[in-house]
Amino acid sequence: MRKVIATGIVGCVIACGLAVAVSGRSQGGPTIAGSVAVVDTERVFEEYTETQKAQKVLDNALSTLEERGKELDDEIRALEERLTKQRLFIEDESKVRLMEDDIRQKRADLQDLVRLGQEALAEKQDELTEPILQEIRDTIRTVGEDDGFDLLLERRLVVLYHRDGMDITDRIITLLNDAAAAKAGEDATATSEPDASGGDE
Repeated sequence: MRKVIATGIVGCVIACGLAVAVSGRSQGGPTIAGSVAVVDTERVFEEYTETQKAQKVLDNALSTLEERGKELDDEIRALEERLTKQRLFIEDESKVRLMEDDIRQKRADLQDLVRLGQEALAEKQDELTEPILQEIRDTIRTVGEDDGFDLLLERRLVVLYHRDGMDITDRIITLLNDAAAAKAGEDATATSEPDASGGDE
């Protein structure tokens, strides 16, 4: 399940970053290789600190789901083992049916847990990653416009060759992480500041 989550997220980033045609080219801006550059959006996504935070949230939720699933699975195995051992010695067939019903209910509970857990994880993934995808798209477009590029290409999907200096991936990562760090610092400062309205009367 962890692999499915990671692959799905990265796939969305790549899909949105295939090619960015930049309009309104800045006058006098730097030009690299005929106003074309490449970006490795998968690497941008993986090395963006906000992505790593989101992945930790998803991993923690998945671990909780897996632990609960294991508990139910262990309960089912224990009930099945108990039924197997005691079946020959239970004279009241209704007791056997009750044990079988209990096992079936536990199996249904496990199936529901997996289904609902996967749905919840998918919803949380969308909630956490959509802002990240938008930030990546916006940053790529801003760099393209500010630096005067006419076209930014997804390196992994459409580029067979590029000269040194055309890859602006590191710059995109740095801009994103610097902005995230600055915002985190502002949030921490705002949280630590005393309430101005709570002074002495």
